[in-house]
Amino acid sequence: MTEIKTADSRTKYRISAVLPTYNRPKFLESCLLSLYEQTFKDFEVIVIDDGSNEYESTFNKMICDTYKNLDMPVKYIKLHKNSGTVSIPRNIGIALATGEFIAPIDDDCWCMPNKLEILKDLMETNDSTVLAYGERVDCDIINGEIRQYGISNTKYLQSQKKSLGVDNGQFIFKNDAYNIFGPIFSINACDWETYKLLAEHGDFAYTPEIVCKYIWHETNSSRVPKERRIDPMKVLGEFAQYFVGTRFEDAVASKL
Repeated sequence: MTEIKTADSRTKYRISAVLPTYNRPKFLESCLLSLYEQTFKDFEVIVIDDGSNEYESTFNKMICDTYKNLDMPVKYIKLHKNSGTVSIPRNIGIALATGEFIAPIDDDCWCMPNKLEILKDLMETNDSTVLAYGERVDCDIINGEIRQYGISNTKYLQSQKKSLGVDNGQFIFKNDAYNIFGPIFSINACDWETYKLLAEHGDFAYTPEIVCKYIWHETNSSRVPKERRIDPMKVLGEFAQYFVGTRFEDAVASKL
């Protein structure tokens, strides 16, 4: 079993970017480049490789090591096998995070250079704020090229706190608030479930500034045909043994 250090024994950062990935080293490399170019530097990146095959995981680790050698704090963690849902690696990454704020990011997300700085400053404007979010630009891959086609319209969430329209990459939230309700097990919508639960524990802050670009492609979970989607009950049944009657940190250790 891999030893999991407590938060008190590790270097702490203001922000922990938690980034699950699976068999997509090109997307991972682009995402890490966008984080490397951030104007705000007090953050760590936790990459959770959700059981990529040996060939792809070799590239994933090489990419992470490259940025680590460029003095960006990157932790690369490889799970033994694919979990079937992004919520499992996301929760593992959050359990390992030291940051005051959590920035959930997907590997097919490109962060604007001032994203972390903007959202951190927004979080700090009010003690009651538990989540800060901005706008995103939606892009698509057409004939091998990434083309921009629209800006999300998520401002209504500010007053209604509804679980529609905001994706991972658009927001950061308080780690302490997340710890109140613990791991999220929504199969294909852990981002929506996260801010739905956070809404019960504080306020949201919104900026109209664009903080990321989100790339739509054929492997997006929302575009996977129903017949190819993994049975959620099968996934939860397989992983429940790791989370019932034990500390989440110990459960994480059992998966590494």
